[in-house]
This record gives sequence, C-alpha cells and structure tokens, in this order.
Amino acid sequence: MASVAIEDLYKPWKLQKNPDTDDAYFLQASRRAVLLFALSLFAMAILSYFWQRYAQLSLIGFALGVMSFAYTGLLGLFFSAIFTQRGSAKAVPFALGRWFC
Repeated sequence: MASVAIEDLYKPWKLQKNPDTDDAYFLQASRRAVLLFALSLFAMAILSYFWQRYAQLSLIGFALGVMSFAYTGLLGLFFSAIFTQRGSAKAVPFALGRWFC
C-alpha cells in the first residue's frame, strides 16, 4: 500500500510541482508511508476485534464478511478487464463504483 501511495500517487504529483526532487526525499516519504499504513492496519485490527465481539458473530463468519468489503471492488475491476475491451483507465472508477452500491 505504501509503495502504491508513493510511486503511483505522491511521486508524480510532487515531481509535477517540483521536478528537482531527489530520490532520497521519496525514500523518506516511503518510510513514513509504511509507518502510516502500519498504524492504520493496526487500528483496523483493533476495531475489527471489538466489532466482532459486539456483533457476536463466529470468527469465520466475521472474517468472511470483512473480506467482502475489499474483494468486491477487486472483482469489479477483474470483470471489467476480462469482459470488456480489456478495460481502460476510464473503466477503473466505474468498476470500483460497484463496490459503493
């Protein structure tokens, strides 16, 4: 997640604003991104623990329910790439939009 955030999102934006930015800056930014995502995943794990206890679901039922949030969007992307004209950059937001419906 940190790699995608830095390489695909932050780096092109930063280089557009300041083309003289060196690689050492992006190395430090990636280290901070790893820490940020580690803390966010830790918070999600704590939240999921209490959510599962409050809902009184079985652990396997809860885990499969939580996984459906992430995999629904991925299935939309997969199906748009397979069953359309190989997908495009414009198709990605629409495929992910199926997750929000």
